[in-house]
Amino acid sequence: MGRLPKIILALIIIFALVFAIIFFVNKNKQKQSSSPPSSSTAPPPQTETKKDLSNINPQDYTEVLNKNFQISQTKALEWKKNASFVFLRVQIPDDLNPLKVTETYVYDSPDSPLMYWTIGLNLKGDFLRALIYKNDFLQGENTKKIATQFWQIDWLTAFQKAEKNGGQEFREKNKNGLEINADLKCGEPKGYLYWFISYRALDSDENKVIQVDANSGEVIQPETTPSPQT
Repeated sequence: MGRLPKIILALIIIFALVFAIIFFVNKNKQKQSSSPPSSSTAPPPQTETKKDLSNINPQDYTEVLNKNFQISQTKALEWKKNASFVFLRVQIPDDLNPLKVTETYVYDSPDSPLMYWTIGLNLKGDFLRALIYKNDFLQGENTKKIATQFWQIDWLTAFQKAEKNGGQEFREKNKNGLEINADLKCGEPKGYLYWFISYRALDSDENKVIQVDANSGEVIQPETTPSPQT
């Protein structure tokens, strides 16, 4: 083979390599352009509403609350066979954490003129029993026997109604510590069974009480005539 054909062959090989390189580069560019552009800004994190006593579903706690009441009755009858349920106080933490709630059931008996029998329970069913002198506890409160057939609204539902009727506003104005109680007892008007949700600011003694009918769930205003409890 002469020198000229060798030169021509070398040029053909060089052109082929250059063409292959150009084709490879163009193909990669097309792949990159067809890929969706990556965003340099991450989407803002989704903020989840904190679950507390103001927004949890009361029905999720129905079984727990019913079980606590049954425990209180069983233990009270071990104390006195004629024990009567007369009062319930639920202590609600100001951070509204369900794990910090304490329910205190109060029982009375004709055989116990000086003392109430009480049992405090948390929402895990742990309990502590105590006898308390009547002169030291519930002074001025109505401790008439509670007719449980009129107790249709649990304290959690009553508390959430209170929150929507001034309770939340009171909490937001008083952030330096609050005492919050939900008391189940007979009261006015008409001696019916009510929940009394009380808020007291620890730094000023400012307070607010919201009354909820324990039978109907109606929020009782000063001008409200409650529905008959029959």
